[in-house]
Amino acid sequence: MRYGDRNLDASTLDMESREVRAARPERRRGSFDELSTVDITPPRLAVPTRTLADVADAPLSAVRDNNPDPTPTTHIGHHIVLREVGRGGMGVTYLAYDESLDRKIVLKLVRAELSNERTQTRLMREARALARLAHPNIVAVHEVGKHGESAFIAMEFVAGMTTDLWRRAAPRSWRDVVEVFRQAGEGVRAAHATGLVHRDIKPSNIIVGNDGRVRVLDFGLARLRDPRSGCPTTRSTLPLTEDRRELCSAAFAHTAVDDESSEKDPVWLSLTDGLAGTLPYMAPEYLDGGPATVETDQFAFCVSLFEMLYGTLPFSGRSPLEFLRQMRAGAIEPAPLDGHVPDWLREVVVRGLASEPAERWPSMAALLDALGCDPGVSRRRFGRQLALGGALSVLAALALVGNWKDTDLVAGVCSGGEEQMEQVWGREQHHDIAHAMVSTALPYAVDTWTHTSALLDDYRAQWLSAYTDACEATAVRKVQSDELRDQRMRCLSRHLGRMRVLVGELQRIDGDSLEHAIDAVGALPPVNSCADLDYLSRRIPPPSEIEAAREIERVDEVLMRATQLRELGRYGEGLELIAGVAADAATLDYPPLIARARLQLGALELENAAYESAERHLRQSYFTARSAGEHDVAVHAATQLVFLLAHLAPRLDDADEWAKHLVSEMPWSSSDAIRANANNTLGVLALSEGRHTEALAFIRRALTQWEQSLGPTHPRVTWALDNLGSVHFARGEYREAGRLYRRALQVRESALGAHHPSVAYISNNLGAALHLSGSYDDASTSYQRALEIAEHSLGDEHPFLAGPMVGLAFVHLATEQPAEALLLAGRAHTLLKRQPNASLADLSEARFAIVRARAATGDVTAETLALAGQVREDLRSSVTSTSLIDLDTVETWLDEHQAR
Repeated sequence: MRYGDRNLDASTLDMESREVRAARPERRRGSFDELSTVDITPPRLAVPTRTLADVADAPLSAVRDNNPDPTPTTHIGHHIVLREVGRGGMGVTYLAYDESLDRKIVLKLVRAELSNERTQTRLMREARALARLAHPNIVAVHEVGKHGESAFIAMEFVAGMTTDLWRRAAPRSWRDVVEVFRQAGEGVRAAHATGLVHRDIKPSNIIVGNDGRVRVLDFGLARLRDPRSGCPTTRSTLPLTEDRRELCSAAFAHTAVDDESSEKDPVWLSLTDGLAGTLPYMAPEYLDGGPATVETDQFAFCVSLFEMLYGTLPFSGRSPLEFLRQMRAGAIEPAPLDGHVPDWLREVVVRGLASEPAERWPSMAALLDALGCDPGVSRRRFGRQLALGGALSVLAALALVGNWKDTDLVAGVCSGGEEQMEQVWGREQHHDIAHAMVSTALPYAVDTWTHTSALLDDYRAQWLSAYTDACEATAVRKVQSDELRDQRMRCLSRHLGRMRVLVGELQRIDGDSLEHAIDAVGALPPVNSCADLDYLSRRIPPPSEIEAAREIERVDEVLMRATQLRELGRYGEGLELIAGVAADAATLDYPPLIARARLQLGALELENAAYESAERHLRQSYFTARSAGEHDVAVHAATQLVFLLAHLAPRLDDADEWAKHLVSEMPWSSSDAIRANANNTLGVLALSEGRHTEALAFIRRALTQWEQSLGPTHPRVTWALDNLGSVHFARGEYREAGRLYRRALQVRESALGAHHPSVAYISNNLGAALHLSGSYDDASTSYQRALEIAEHSLGDEHPFLAGPMVGLAFVHLATEQPAEALLLAGRAHTLLKRQPNASLADLSEARFAIVRARAATGDVTAETLALAGQVREDLRSSVTSTSLIDLDTVETWLDEHQAR
């Protein structure tokens, strides 16, 4: 009898201790489809003639079958296609999810009609060259391969903004622009050094990542150039080998451009038939049929830089022909009279725009060196050097004044976070929570206070750092728009609200909730989600109307409290609180709030065994959340649904369907901590269906994500370690299971204290692994420790005690101590019979321990044989696996003793 594999999420950590659990049906055996091989189809959210509620309440099959416009989702290799993000002459670009490495990627699928053997060979060679390059300023290529008749390239997904969007998002100085292009230029320079030419440099192919790193995108149009002479033009008389023909397919069919082109139709800006690239950024010699070279890349780079500095292209024209004439004539647009771009910088850029390649910079390296030679900086540096000769002390004083002013500016503009946090987690709250926890007089109270306060201190530090960064990005560094700052601040405000409500509940904590306190703090929303610009951009902002905003704030406050009551194990109280406000949320016409309300209502109904309504509300939450861009809510709802439909109200076909939905939604979540919870749940489901390889993959992924996002000593890390041990236990690999249980035990003791009830759970699991590996003395010690911790922390009537009691009973039988075994097994059986939700598997283990103990003392009566027969029948009908006995063992024992 083991317990660790039930740690699906914070709300299901200790399912055995829930007094509110009603008798629940046994879960039938079935096959949980292999998620590594099925096509993952995103939920289809709307049917034109039906409301969102109709879709959410309808059977899943109805939602699938009645959608007139399904999203074409499939696997390409081991990548799950999430959505299309672009389409062009070469093919289609998708956002996808790499199952093997658990990350979002960008996937380019080349049009089948272009994917002949020669094209695929060239494409794969170029992609592999990029993959080997591995430069920080170039989007990484992860993989190249084939999909049917087409070739594909899997590339790094970068959350951020292309430079054209970045320039418009906030005021940018010329130095900001130069720094971005300096980084991009380093990527282009590195590509040139390996023989790669980009061929389509433009602002939309340069991205500023949310991490501050600039990367060059889309080398998909690149061609490997001959490092000695470049590719020959269409007029070249150089002999072409087959390799050079393949590498130098710059023998383009010339696309005609004339004065008849429409002035209104912008299609002339992109030439996809023959010439590959975008017209305003193409060098004159390239348009004349010449090859793509490092010089044509430099020209495109300088056009892009000019555009970002001045807000306009360097060459103008109302038609393609006029545009080309201006370019060949070198008729560059004049600088604005009130321009802020210094003359030296304009001269650097204009040289790169020369119509003759020989007149441009000798290389990208030379151009980048020129961009780094700001005469103003040089003059200031020289002036400082002169001043050092006679006025060092004065300069030092001025430097101190300057630093004081900068610090004062930051403190004055961005200091509001400290005051807000002090009201939530200050000295008064420290005192109240310490007093409340210690007053429970439970043996693990002091440890719980120590670890809870440390986690809250960490969260405080993370929140303050995020607050300051969100403020300074706009007010000090000038790299962020006011709108984006407001989005980040709204997100941080909600997180602080969750913390405030939790701290308030902890100030009143009692003995019934104490064991959940540390996990409740660990469940606070990750602060780093408020810096995920991609995540924030998909969310619907609250209404600007004051009255509606106030009502939303009121309802949200109640939802936060209901959430914390659930995290603290106060399920009945939480359900009573939320029942009224869920209806209020539905009237406010703000989808994110509706999704959160239905999530919490469904989750609390699940905890109170109201499974039918829980399923309905969780489904409504999922669909509403997806349509509102609340992907974290959608992941939470799908996770709860998978657990509900696989374990509590079993319908395995629907559980399998929701597992697919969960996998497809996980990449959109804002944090690894949330994805880890989902992966852990999927792993436990795979384990329960005997799909051990899948279970290991899911749970190992969860372990990595929790360690990276929360740290290697966070309590949730032990969930994954414990569950990994359970997978190896199920495979009969008891020594490996024991190793993982020991590791989990060390982390849990460090994180929660040696006397926390959950330490008993893992200690019991370790005892079972040691027991079945034949280490009876160590097993007895581990079982005994679990029993002692549980008796002191949970009380001597708690049903958990039955587990280590039965384990000890079997150890006593193995060491020929039947009297002690009979005493322990009898007590365990009595505890289990008092529980309306005790499983047949647990009862069977206790009963068979009694049978064997009686037989060992010579009591093989008709009553004993009848009890053994009951165990056999119960195991035949039970769907819950046992740890210490199996049907074959019981039948063998009966055959031997009935024959006597």
